[in-house]
Amino acid sequence: KINYKYEAFQFILKAQVKVLILEKHFPKEYANVIKSLWILFINSNSSNNEELLIDISKRENEEWAKLRKEPFFQKYENAFFNEFIKDNRTISMNDSIIMKYLIVILYLGCIWLRMPILVSDFNYWLCHEEIPFSTAIYCVPESILRKITKLDHLLFKPRSYPTCEWIERKSCEIASFFRKKYHVIFPEVNVPLVLFRYTNCLALPPEMYLIIMRYIKLAKLEFTISKEKSPYIILLAVIIFCIKLVYGLDGVKR
Repeated sequence: KINYKYEAFQFILKAQVKVLILEKHFPKEYANVIKSLWILFINSNSSNNEELLIDISKRENEEWAKLRKEPFFQKYENAFFNEFIKDNRTISMNDSIIMKYLIVILYLGCIWLRMPILVSDFNYWLCHEEIPFSTAIYCVPESILRKITKLDHLLFKPRSYPTCEWIERKSCEIASFFRKKYHVIFPEVNVPLVLFRYTNCLALPPEMYLIIMRYIKLAKLEFTISKEKSPYIILLAVIIFCIKLVYGLDGVKR
C-alpha cells in the first residue's frame, strides 16, 4: 500500500530542490544528496530498510544508465524521487512536522557538500516564500491530493516557520542519528567560505580574514555540527576575539 502523504512530501521536497538549483544556483549534485538523505530519513525506523535501500540503488543505477545522455532538466523531472513509500509506519515522528523536517534535510545537504549556506539563509527564503513552504500544497499533483483526506491536506499548509535555532538543533540530532545508525559522518562546516561571508557582512578589512584563519589554525578548533556547540557560534566568537585583539573595543590602547 502506497503512503500518499509521503509521496506528496516527496513532490514538495522535489520542488524545493528544483528552486534551489535553478534559482539559487545550487550545484546539480545537490539533488542526489538530498535524495539519499530523504531515503535514509523516511526509512530510519523501517525493519527492512537495508533491503529497500539496496533495491532502490539497483533500480536507480538502471534508470540513470538510460537517462545518461539526456539533458539534466529532463533527468531531474524523470528520475528524481521515484521511490514511493509503501509502509505507513516507517517513521515514528508526528506527520504534522514533516514539512519542517524537509528544511532540515535541505540544510544537511548543504553541510554535506560544504556549501557556505547558513541556517539564516533558509529562514529568510522561507519567510519570503522563495522556496515553497506555506504554499507547498500547490507543488503536489491533484491526482495525489485526491487520494489524501481533506484533513491531511493541512499537513502541507504549515502555519509557522521553523526558527533558526530549531533547524540547527534538529540538524544536529539527525546528523547524530545517521552517524550511529548508518555510519554517515557529515563533514565540518566550510570555515573559509563561511568566514568570508561573515567578514564581508561586518565590513572587516581583508587582513582580518587572514588573522582569523591563522588563529583558527593555531587553536586547532573543530567546526563539526553537534548539539553541544554550534560551529557558527564558535566562529563568531573567534571573530569577536580577533577584532578585540586588534582593535581593542574597550578604549585601551594596545
